[in-house]
Amino acid sequence: INNSVASLDQMTQESAKIANDTDIVSNEVLARAENAVEEALKKEFDGKENLLNKI
Repeated sequence: INNSVASLDQMTQESAKIANDTDIVSNEVLARAENAVEEALKKEFDGKENLLNKI
């Protein structure tokens, strides 16, 4: 039983680290996407109005 509990604990810790790493990556992707949209909105280009209607 002790080995099973230790194994489950290790898997839980690994899962928590993966979840944390995923959160960090997703926050970075979100920040980059928001920055890309902000920069795009500063520019004039064909289809800008259509893009704004989708936001």
